[in-house]
Amino acid sequence: MPLFTEHGLNLGNPNMPVQQTGYRRFYALFLSEHPDMRERAEAVTEETLQTVREIINEHGAEMGCVHYIGASLAPTLNTLLQIKMLGKVNPFEIEPRLSKFAEFYMNFLTPPEPRFEGKRKYISVGDSSAESSEMYGQLATGFRDSDPELSARLMGAWIASGRKHSGFFGTTLLMIDDEAPAKDPMLGNGTFPGWYSVLRNDWGTENETALWMVNGDFYRDHRHNDHGSMVIYALGAPISVDWGSIYYPHVPGGFMHSIVLPEENMDHSWDKDSPPLNAGHNVWSNSRQEGFLSFNTCAHAAGSFQSGSRLSWRRILTSIHPNPSYPIIVIQDDFDGEDAAISKISTLNLMAEGDNIRIESDNEDIVLSHSIPYFYSYQSPDVQILANMDTGNAALGDMNIEGGQAEVIMKRNRTDITIHGCPGFRKIKIPGIWKVRNSEDLALTISQDYTTIGLDYPGGKPLTLSMER
Repeated sequence: MPLFTEHGLNLGNPNMPVQQTGYRRFYALFLSEHPDMRERAEAVTEETLQTVREIINEHGAEMGCVHYIGASLAPTLNTLLQIKMLGKVNPFEIEPRLSKFAEFYMNFLTPPEPRFEGKRKYISVGDSSAESSEMYGQLATGFRDSDPELSARLMGAWIASGRKHSGFFGTTLLMIDDEAPAKDPMLGNGTFPGWYSVLRNDWGTENETALWMVNGDFYRDHRHNDHGSMVIYALGAPISVDWGSIYYPHVPGGFMHSIVLPEENMDHSWDKDSPPLNAGHNVWSNSRQEGFLSFNTCAHAAGSFQSGSRLSWRRILTSIHPNPSYPIIVIQDDFDGEDAAISKISTLNLMAEGDNIRIESDNEDIVLSHSIPYFYSYQSPDVQILANMDTGNAALGDMNIEGGQAEVIMKRNRTDITIHGCPGFRKIKIPGIWKVRNSEDLALTISQDYTTIGLDYPGGKPLTLSMER
């Protein structure tokens, strides 16, 4: 649409007119010697800086969801780089919101992502996905003269997230010097009123833990019903992520995010299967960051949200890590107002598939599976246990159960095996040299090489085998 309002037509999502205006200004600079463009080109610097002040608040927060920050800022950033190169003004030196934005944008970075070969990604909130960004490298180019320290940290962020390039609006191969000085970004706790708070400890170690809470309303472009939503990584692993995608499927409903909703606003019974992706229309507004504390062994963030004049919600997120190997994450929700006692539904997205739970103490190690096959294992100085509760295979070191449900309890000189569940062939491998003490007077086919036992289990009552060295 033409970029004026008199035609009465919608100019699109908030990033769209900003994006198109950025293109026009960029071309005006290219054509600055043309008689029709000289006046327009002269106005580009101040107009672009004014756009920066409109889409980035005084704390560095940008108006877009994580992915769509690029849609509004990338064309603006390209123009700022071109203005700097022309030499009359250095926007990265005179506009403080740009350096604050750089910190805001870097703090979206996850721990090294096990789902993406150890690369850091930015978190997914709103119409977004877990992605890398070329803008870390572009920002590094912008700050290289005026703030070499920030520039090097931005280059470190660009490298850690996979050295991404883009041709979205002009190739970034011409905008990023991949041999520029780089250093570790060394991110920790941070808060950016209008958008989010992040609590992070032990950056760059296997214990890196990071928690984000969406607690601001300057974020508005391509937003979901996600007031108060959280993203949680613990010991480097994604524990709770925000279910989002850029285009399809669209997941705007509050029920799909880690928030609290009044039950009457669910549009779908919370205990029924297959909730629609738009279940849970938005009731929260007036987000406000109420508190932020950053200490050496703990951090704390609080946000409040309002539903009309009758209900307010306060969420407190606390990270406690005197021993970073055992991080403690506390989520506390309080309500006030005339409707404080109404029925509410709290949801927490968890990354269950493929992630086992491990519980360690000084001399015990327990692993609980989260997905098929369902099993648990236990180790202490005196005993090793492996119990398979599914039809798949389970393993603990050199101990293995194939073909179905069984339990193996191995002590120093004795191993007890119990087989139960579905009928079928079991193959059980046990480290060491063992012999069968009993086989119960049952019709079993046992082939053994003193480390591997194979037998057909007919079903019915449990079968037990005892073995000794």
